[in-house]
Amino acid sequence: MGRAVRILRAVFHDMHMPEMAMKNAGGQGDKGKEFNPMRSIAVAGGAGMTLLSCIGLGIWGGLKCDEYLGTYPFGLIGLSLLGAISGLWAIIRKMIGK
Repeated sequence: MGRAVRILRAVFHDMHMPEMAMKNAGGQGDKGKEFNPMRSIAVAGGAGMTLLSCIGLGIWGGLKCDEYLGTYPFGLIGLSLLGAISGLWAIIRKMIGK
C-alpha cells in the first residue's frame, strides 16, 4: 500500500507543478524533455476513455445479464461496479508502468 500511495502522490504532484517535475526529472527518459501540454491532454483523454469504456461495458453487460436472468437491478449494479474497478485498475497499471 505504501508504494502505491507514493506513486499517486508523485503523479498528482507532477500534474499540479510541472515546473518542479521538470527540474526533478534530471534527464531520466522522457521526463527530462520540455513540458508538452498537448501530450498531457492526450494522456488524460486516454485515461478518461479507458475508464468510460470499462464502465460502459459493465453497464451494458449488467443490463444484458439482468434481461437474461431476470435479476434487475443486481446485475447492473454488480457489473457496473466491476467495470469501474477494472477501469481504475487499468489506469493505475498504466501510471505505474511509466
